[in-house]
Amino acid sequence: MKLMRYLNPAPMIGGLEVSDLALRFLRFEDEKLKQASVALPPGVIVDGKILERAKLISALGVLHAQIDKPKKIAHAVVVMPASNVYTQSFSMPMVAEKKVRGTALVNMQTVSPIDSKSAYSDYQVIGETKPGQIEALGAFVSAQEVDEMVAALKEANFDVIAVEFVGMSLMRLVKNYSAGLKQDTPYLVAHLSGDGPDIMIVKNGHLYFNYFHSWTAIQTEIGGRKMAAKDVEDFLATHIRQVLNFYTSRWGGAIKDIVLVQNPIAKQIKATIQQSFGIDAQLLTIGKYNQLSPLWYAALGAALRGTTPRSKDNDLTLTATGVDVGYYRSCGCRCCSYWLLCVAYYFWNKYASSSGSTSRTSASTTRHSSNSSSIAL
Repeated sequence: MKLMRYLNPAPMIGGLEVSDLALRFLRFEDEKLKQASVALPPGVIVDGKILERAKLISALGVLHAQIDKPKKIAHAVVVMPASNVYTQSFSMPMVAEKKVRGTALVNMQTVSPIDSKSAYSDYQVIGETKPGQIEALGAFVSAQEVDEMVAALKEANFDVIAVEFVGMSLMRLVKNYSAGLKQDTPYLVAHLSGDGPDIMIVKNGHLYFNYFHSWTAIQTEIGGRKMAAKDVEDFLATHIRQVLNFYTSRWGGAIKDIVLVQNPIAKQIKATIQQSFGIDAQLLTIGKYNQLSPLWYAALGAALRGTTPRSKDNDLTLTATGVDVGYYRSCGCRCCSYWLLCVAYYFWNKYASSSGSTSRTSASTTRHSSNSSSIAL
């Protein structure tokens, strides 16, 4: 096994966030973080849709040059824009393990907010609602949008291991690195990303609920005028109330803890939450990597997924295939290359030994003939 790991080392997998405004890549390398980023020109991606493919591929090429050599494949868990990703929790009967996926897929067709024939979807089990019932979170996205994204990434020498959304990446970060949060306590997490506000419910290391609204949509709702901090505060107050009520009606009990991802107006938002709900919101503290700007949190969460062995990665992926197809394809190609080198070296060594032996035999024969001639004389 050690020889196989030496001959065919596992490729490093990073996290790549693709947003309307920027590309951010992060990868763990020997306990250090490798970071690379490229700002996207306005209009390349709008509300999660690729409008200028050539410019996106060019930007991805610039990003790749910061990460690896030009022809080397960069493996990544991709965090796609949240604008067009839909999530929905659902319950299903507890069945035998081999029947869980089939049962979940049937339920997902029922709850899907978009046509299931033109969508990629996946799920992950998040717990039990009551005896005999399994709770799962389903995610849905337009297959065309994912295919366009994956094709652009492939053209720029990126291999897509899995596709997820910001809520999934942040949940993983909260689960693994957040300081002071209790595992079995439900938390409402509010995050202001570059694309818009994200409101999530996290409990027991799982994402239970995710709501995203783009800045473009909010600006339209306020009449197209320039957005102010008060508009963001009002939006969060309204939708946090809705999410808190939804949790109570769906799962019972009440959420008493709200976590904010640091942002420029965090102080004002904390004051609004205190005034509206009587809750003292806390700022998310990422113990081990607290020096990172929150702009990198989605990429960090995805990179953390990349460190999980492929056989143990059970998180959902919004792709046509599972989380390991491209990865194992790459491993197989590298393994073949190493074995071909080994075979070539073996035959070269054998040929060299044979040639040396022939030369020594020839030299010995020549000396013997010379000695024979001397005796004859």
